[in-house]
Amino acid sequence: MALAQIHLKRMLAFVTMSHLGIYLIGVGLLTPLGLAGASLLVIGDALAKSALFLGVGVVQHQRASVSEIKLRGRGRGLAVTGVTIVLGALVLADLPPFVSSVGHALLVYAADQADLPWTEIVIALSVILSSGAVLRAAGRIWLGWGADERSRPDTGTEDDPGEEAENRSDTAGAEVTFGANGGQDGPERSGRLRRVPLTMVLPPLALLAIALGLGVGLASGIEEHAAAAAAAFSDRTAYAAAVLGTHGGPVPAGGTVAVPASPAASAGGVLTDLGQVLAALCVAGIALDRRAVRLRRALAAGTGWLRRLHSGLVGDQVTWLAAGLALLAALGEAALH
Repeated sequence: MALAQIHLKRMLAFVTMSHLGIYLIGVGLLTPLGLAGASLLVIGDALAKSALFLGVGVVQHQRASVSEIKLRGRGRGLAVTGVTIVLGALVLADLPPFVSSVGHALLVYAADQADLPWTEIVIALSVILSSGAVLRAAGRIWLGWGADERSRPDTGTEDDPGEEAENRSDTAGAEVTFGANGGQDGPERSGRLRRVPLTMVLPPLALLAIALGLGVGLASGIEEHAAAAAAAFSDRTAYAAAVLGTHGGPVPAGGTVAVPASPAASAGGVLTDLGQVLAALCVAGIALDRRAVRLRRALAAGTGWLRRLHSGLVGDQVTWLAAGLALLAALGEAALH
């Protein structure tokens, strides 16, 4: 679904949902190591995706669009944001030594311990395809690669219906800016600013720097800390004592979990992560090929009914959340019986 989108915000939303599935795999292993790996992935991915959303915000602010097609070749002049988008996409593919690669290695190790090695394939496909979608958009926007497409409503690839209205509203409510000499430069429409404010450029870079710092050792032994916390959280006796016990009373310590020595730093783990990064770049390259345009349009057209079922508005979100919880409860009830 991420590969089918040309609307950058919608693309990142589908990327987010894909990675939520990976977290659920970690939790679903029902082991402390799986939970520890999922928690580190949540941290790393949250930092990377937040940087990506902020980067898209800069693009919208400067170019007044979030359409990958309309922005083709218009990323020039936004070099720092381009680096942010590309680096964030590579982090989604578990680029070492960012903290997400540490969580991925721990999660794969936990799956192997649970005799479920096939989950590594599922995780790899998810991160490769989602990262490839973002890299494809970056290649088209900043390098001008790919076919010169046009948005088509019949294939579900047009911008959000509200984008044009949003742009018109920006024009109607244009801000008055002041030059360096204090005089008025006249009204400017949002999306036509000459310079990107540092308050928009620096936060995404800071988020990626934090993700890198957590991975390279600012938090020494992060795997062991995560595993110990997950073990304590999974210990029913310790958890009950911590929640229900009397104040000042002893709280049983959580169990210990054997963690391999830095699984993310092992040769196999590094090669796996680098292989995912290379595969994501290949997916982006293939998706930018002219012959892939029809495939993406067919995918978008074939999944258009999903967008009709869920418009993204609050009413649909609440409805489907309630329906999903009801279905999950029913499945849980059936499983318990």
